[in-house]
Amino acid sequence: MAYLPRHESHRKKKSKFPYLFLVFFLGLALFGFFQERKIRLFFTKDQKQKIEKQKVKIQAAIEKNELNETFVRDFDTYSLDFLDKDPLDPSSIHYRARSFYYSSLLNGLQFDSASLISHIDEPISLIFGDSNKTKDDFANIFKYARMAEAIKEDFPESESNQFLLFLTEAYREKKKFPIIYKEYSVLDTKSLESEFHHPTVWLLVYSAVRSGNTKDLEKLLLSNRAEDFLGKILLTEREENFLNGMCYYYAKDYVPALNFLRKSKTDFPDFITQKSLLMEARIFYAQNLHQKAVDLLSIALNNSTEKSKEYKSQLRTWIAERPSLKTNVDLTEPKVIESNEMEDE
Repeated sequence: MAYLPRHESHRKKKSKFPYLFLVFFLGLALFGFFQERKIRLFFTKDQKQKIEKQKVKIQAAIEKNELNETFVRDFDTYSLDFLDKDPLDPSSIHYRARSFYYSSLLNGLQFDSASLISHIDEPISLIFGDSNKTKDDFANIFKYARMAEAIKEDFPESESNQFLLFLTEAYREKKKFPIIYKEYSVLDTKSLESEFHHPTVWLLVYSAVRSGNTKDLEKLLLSNRAEDFLGKILLTEREENFLNGMCYYYAKDYVPALNFLRKSKTDFPDFITQKSLLMEARIFYAQNLHQKAVDLLSIALNNSTEKSKEYKSQLRTWIAERPSLKTNVDLTEPKVIESNEMEDE
């Protein structure tokens, strides 16, 4: 068909708008998919303010013993966002360390007097747990807390960061306890956030005992008796005597160690009594009173059930070292009788 000049065809042209819209939409979707984290960070005004609000929620939950997975998961997300936005800010790195600390609390980490007393002569890794999850959490706490300290020693959360380092150094035991205690006993409890008061006192008592620092332990226990003491641990006089006895034992000052351990014993063979008897025997052995040490444990075995395995293990060790030592206790291991599944018919 022929058209006159300056006249348009009356046939409608196909619109390209749907195709352009589709391309734009796909491009936007792909951009959003690959840049989702940056977009989220762009629209977040103040990551530190956000994570500090979440921290307050967690602190309140810890105080009420109501810490839950949602609180910890949200804190973990916010700590990642804060670290992405300000990777060289020591506060952002510290909060990343703290997220793993909260994960440990959720996983069962506790600072109670019962665990302190019953495991005072054991590595902290046995008290807090040595599962792969716990090991990973503590490794990450140490890594990020050390990074934060390396960037800047003095920042708003530096004192709390020192607590995290104290905790993980004690868990790792790469250093001897006298060194660990010397480095972190200067922690100012008043400068710490409230959630760390009690754990810090727990660690100070534990590390003072393990390092044999009798003078500092005496001062700490005296301060702990005050009602307004920050981080107060509930301890009885008997438990204090036991801790003092253990501390003098690690200091190798055996006379006061024996005095305190004997004060902590009762007629009832509970944990403290049984452990005090064991430590008393070890002191005799260390003083070259080998047979007296063996006799004490041998007699104690007659009144012991829970600690009998530990007593027997210690006796086996001593008699293996000195075969001339005598005991009336049967130290042979009980034979395990395997059932024969293929019985004769």
